[in-house]
Amino acid sequence: MQTSDAALSVICVFRDCKEQVEPTLKALYSLKRVQFELIVIDDASEDGTADTIRSVIEYYQHELTYFFEHESRRGRGNSLNSALEQVRNRFVWIPESLHKIHENELPSALSKLENTPSCLALGWDGPTPETPSDWLQMLSERRIPCDRDFLFDLHQIPMPLRFIDPHVQARNASEWAIRLLKHSPPLKTVSFTGKFDEEVIIEEEDANEIILALLRSSGLSLRNSEIPEMILRETANPETSHDQSETGPEQPEYSPEPHPGTEQVDNGPDEDHFARPTESEHETAELSPKTRPEEEQKTDHLEEDSSAGNQDRFELTEQKPEDETDSHVTEDARILIRDEIDQQPPLSIIIPSSTTRRQLLQACVQSVFRYTHPDRTRLIIIDNGSLDDTSSYLDHLYRENRPLFVHANRNNVGFAAAVNQGLEKAEEGPVMILHNDVVLTSPLPARLVKMLDQHPDIGLLTPAADQTWNPDQSIDNLKGKPAISDLEYVDGYCMVFRNQHGIRFSDKYGLAFFEDVDFCYRLKKKGYRIAVANREMVRHRQGATTGDLGLTMHGKSYWKNASLFQKTWNLKQEASSDTEITDPLDQLLLVGRQINPFYPDKKLLDLFETLFTSELKTRVHHTRFSQHDLKAIIRLMIAAEQREVLRRLEEQLNEYPPDLVLYHDLIVFYCDRTIYSRCKQYFDRIEEDPLPVDLDLYRLKIAVGEKDYSRAARLLKDLMDRIPTHPEVLLAAAEIHRRSGSREESEKFLALAQQLNPYLRN
Repeated sequence: MQTSDAALSVICVFRDCKEQVEPTLKALYSLKRVQFELIVIDDASEDGTADTIRSVIEYYQHELTYFFEHESRRGRGNSLNSALEQVRNRFVWIPESLHKIHENELPSALSKLENTPSCLALGWDGPTPETPSDWLQMLSERRIPCDRDFLFDLHQIPMPLRFIDPHVQARNASEWAIRLLKHSPPLKTVSFTGKFDEEVIIEEEDANEIILALLRSSGLSLRNSEIPEMILRETANPETSHDQSETGPEQPEYSPEPHPGTEQVDNGPDEDHFARPTESEHETAELSPKTRPEEEQKTDHLEEDSSAGNQDRFELTEQKPEDETDSHVTEDARILIRDEIDQQPPLSIIIPSSTTRRQLLQACVQSVFRYTHPDRTRLIIIDNGSLDDTSSYLDHLYRENRPLFVHANRNNVGFAAAVNQGLEKAEEGPVMILHNDVVLTSPLPARLVKMLDQHPDIGLLTPAADQTWNPDQSIDNLKGKPAISDLEYVDGYCMVFRNQHGIRFSDKYGLAFFEDVDFCYRLKKKGYRIAVANREMVRHRQGATTGDLGLTMHGKSYWKNASLFQKTWNLKQEASSDTEITDPLDQLLLVGRQINPFYPDKKLLDLFETLFTSELKTRVHHTRFSQHDLKAIIRLMIAAEQREVLRRLEEQLNEYPPDLVLYHDLIVFYCDRTIYSRCKQYFDRIEEDPLPVDLDLYRLKIAVGEKDYSRAARLLKDLMDRIPTHPEVLLAAAEIHRRSGSREESEKFLALAQQLNPYLRN
């Protein structure tokens, strides 16, 4: 008999379905021949589901089961994403419910998937959809595989695609599979779950999301257009739509006429313009440098000419005033939400977007459409050198006569500069800045503007979020806090302030990091308070776009901006002011905890020189440090370029588990000095596979530095699959092509890197 040694992560999300808990978990716990970890999430159930989960888990005592409870509903898509961030295994299974698992077929499917280059396996008795047309045909027949029928191989899935669409609340695996079609069709296997008697109905919104995913597929031609349009019309049928009292009069499928009151705005240069949708502009305006001529659009993929079908889709989602994830919202609550939107004061909303994050931008924009008043909202989108179909999506919005401005940059000018471009076109008065990875779940703009009006001494107001680097803005830390709390600074995923003359972001921070903190300091200098509205929140997929660009909070770009921020605001280090610390070694450790390892403050270095006598150096050599203290003093020796002492201290690292962040700092330090042998020692100690992208990038740099181009080519291919928008990966590609004599290819990669990060070589 075949037994799978492949490590499997199983994610189960439950909400108000306690009758499904026991059979699902019992089926999983009956597995004897598949090693697995189980992540169970209760998404704020109200029917006792959480108690049932706890009871079953306690009974079976499976040591690799992890249970999480949400205090407020986040939806299946977001719940799955939060779990995906935690999994360490290669294979992922996201069954919505189970009755039976075939003990032989599941390990066989895993083994088969493990030994093929496919991203996923599909085990069911229906046809295997290998093309967008196959999916469309299945969708028209309403026979789509369930989540329990798919297995995913994370090692084969590029990093930018390792996420669940947060707007799809069922059939998440199908939507994910559609996005993976360009990499590989599903691998056909026998069914590894028992058949179900009940029929699983595709909900209206989920069907629309899956259809939209298909419309974006490059393999779908215009000849197939009648299928998705027919399905969209069916889902938009008044008999299945929301009640007319909620949504207002029935809307036409598509109208080419501009909305009354749409104003003309003069376009600037082709690469840098603002526009409002009018009929004539659809024919003549170049929406971005990447928009193709109209005649090409009409003969290419359906994605470029599907405004009628997409109009249905956007009208369906826009007409729902309630929280998109809260289908249980009462009629009274819906009326209150509608009233808040109707009473919204005029405001501007600015959303910068870059890299390949059209899908995130779309989710953000749709939530804005849903929870703001169209006649009182000036929506400004900054297309900051995007590489994907963002311009096509914005073109669709134009065709649907959406009230918005678009500013298209050929290159990514950075978050601060993009916001400033938007502020120049924003109205005077309140303005909201949104990251493109934020989704509104309430009439938040109206609420925050109202609070800002009630508190004229507050200069900037932000809501809480489910994901943030600032603990004072986290929904997990709100218990016992007042409605509004003062902050020193904010994580700027969502900021509301007054658009005033001279109030701008500093663009000297480049792409990202510290521009929001710096802005808070500017407002505080003018006498304003910075505050968080603790009763309001947004959903935030933290670090999505910065991650695309290879920006992390332990990379050199972060430390560079930290140093710049400190110098800008003359923030003094207080390492020597603590009179209770008299031991020179303790003072040295305090300096190490505050030091910027790559851009150290001169005053701290001067203090180090004063403290680091020959006697203290001898003490350091003979002291066995705790892991926490060892990290601090190693960073200090990196900053002070004390290589001899650093080598002695590094010997102690063998006594502790690998610290990826510290190892990263050491690898950067030695790689910058072309001491590659030391870098390799740390790579050998790291057990994580695959390595984090920023560490794999240094492996690539070392291979190029050692002129091992065959190894460099292999590493480059892997990195391009994982994170194709990382500017430094593209620079490495340019360098490899240059050294191999491919000048034209080298220039292409260099231009692409410069488009994503013009500051890279500054």
